[in-house]
Amino acid sequence: MDDDALHDGSYDYAFWMETDAFPVQSGWLDRLLEESQSPRGFWRKGPTQRPLHTPALLGMVGPHHYHMNAVGWYRLGDPCYREYLRRVRREHAEQPFDVSQHRFLHDRAHFRIFQEWAHKFV
Repeated sequence: MDDDALHDGSYDYAFWMETDAFPVQSGWLDRLLEESQSPRGFWRKGPTQRPLHTPALLGMVGPHHYHMNAVGWYRLGDPCYREYLRRVRREHAEQPFDVSQHRFLHDRAHFRIFQEWAHKFV
């Protein structure tokens, strides 16, 4: 996702879809448009990525496996979300935006932020 678009307030919403993702229900685009007309307080809607918790795979799972899948509907017009994104970028500028947001939100140093804002990621 274009870094400037995430942070400069040019857009109210952005939909990010990766090449390995595809809709599983008809009418999904209409649903996104409906959500943008009557937002319900989210910052990001989309799937989360959690690796399988099987003993055989635990040794292969590192912190980078725990992140929000980037596919989603982002509410960029929310000033609080934009401030959150600025903080994330300051601390995790070298990482992809989905990984950096997840790592920031789940950092123990940001537990109070997690308590206050985790419900915005649905």
